[in-house]
Amino acid sequence: VAKENRLSQSVFVCQSCGASTAKWMGRCPSCEEWGALAEEPLPIAMPGARSAKLKSASGVSGGAKLLGEISLDESSERRTTGIPEFDRILGGGMVPGSVILIGGPPGIGKSTLVLQVAAAAAASEDIKGGVLYVSAEESPDQIAGRAARIGFSDAPVSIQSETETESILAALAPGRFGLVAVDSIQTIRLAALMGAAGTVGQVRECAARIIEWAKSSGSTVILIGHVTKEGQIAGPKVLEHLVDVVLYLDEDVGFDLRVMRSFKNRFGSSGEIALFEMTQTGMFAVPDGELPWLGQFNTASPSVFGVVNSFSRSWISEVQALVTPTAFQYPRRISVGFDGNRLAMLLAVIEKHLKMPMGTRDIHVNVVGGLKFNDTALDLPVVLAILGSYLDQTVGAATAAIGEIGLSGEIRRTAKLKRGVAEAARFGIKNIVVGGPEAGIEDGAKIVTSLSEAVRAVYEL
Repeated sequence: VAKENRLSQSVFVCQSCGASTAKWMGRCPSCEEWGALAEEPLPIAMPGARSAKLKSASGVSGGAKLLGEISLDESSERRTTGIPEFDRILGGGMVPGSVILIGGPPGIGKSTLVLQVAAAAAASEDIKGGVLYVSAEESPDQIAGRAARIGFSDAPVSIQSETETESILAALAPGRFGLVAVDSIQTIRLAALMGAAGTVGQVRECAARIIEWAKSSGSTVILIGHVTKEGQIAGPKVLEHLVDVVLYLDEDVGFDLRVMRSFKNRFGSSGEIALFEMTQTGMFAVPDGELPWLGQFNTASPSVFGVVNSFSRSWISEVQALVTPTAFQYPRRISVGFDGNRLAMLLAVIEKHLKMPMGTRDIHVNVVGGLKFNDTALDLPVVLAILGSYLDQTVGAATAAIGEIGLSGEIRRTAKLKRGVAEAARFGIKNIVVGGPEAGIEDGAKIVTSLSEAVRAVYEL
């Protein structure tokens, strides 16, 4: 009887995807992860907890309204933090009442960046109310030491070292703070909910309580999240669906850079990329045209460049390829910075339409700089680099190529092509090849529609 009573008040929750089952299984039925199910007590209801209806940023809850009856006042305008690169990846600034999740591996600089954002926001005139930095991992002395190291020791930021969510919410009086940062969501817990901090149940409930406060008060909340061994934010599906913005901070091992990618943004475009340089005095944005790998070569060298466009920024990088006879039964396909499956598809297109045997060659492709791009605009520069190595040909001058390659061998126009052409020209590249046909391309760009045309336009054959 005691065993049945215990089981009736507990549930087995997958620590990877958050799915729950009534009994233990060796493999999660949802994500099929082995050994991920852990027993957790059922949530204990708190008197009055989460019983109130969610309110709007104005603090007034009401019935349904027609879209035209809803007025946008100043409370819905974006608030800039004072760090332009961070504001840009958010779509122009922070939206009142929004919840931003920043994830990344340990030691990547999440806490340093968020502390800089908090300090800059405290000095910004756009942030209404004060700024609170809550840390469940460090003491106030440790946070003050980091602030002194990055030059923000005098910033008007309130510091709270707390692990209990109830105590954190008690300190969040409405209108007192316009920005709240929590470091981290996996290290705080609800005292009324049994289970250790970091479990799916604790993460889900703590995040839900904080999000409820953000929506009702109109304040912006930044949550820092850890990642699992697979490189995903711990409790990924649980947190991704709850928050408004998901940003992931990763490291470029070739250069001491931090790459921030936007995977979800309810108030802007996802897929944005921001670059930061990690230094002893904090993290600083890398401006356009000052990418560290651009200083290692010049536009006079015979190289093939690719231009990748995010929603608000263009990136230029050199594409290299090496084609050698294989010494193995199966040829090797190694790709760094470019999708390996797409590389295999492009090699099949080359073999089919240009009659060049790729099945007996080892193919190595490298996007200089260590950044990883998943943009079809790199199809054309990758193919041209491969063909140059295969034919033992070099371009006469630095060449930028922008175009997507279809399975029938045609070269198509890509999104934001004009901006990519302008970025290549600004960098000093005069030989620009783009996929078309399309009118309105700037003077000097060569329009090609097939692989054979692209080869003749770049290599002197």
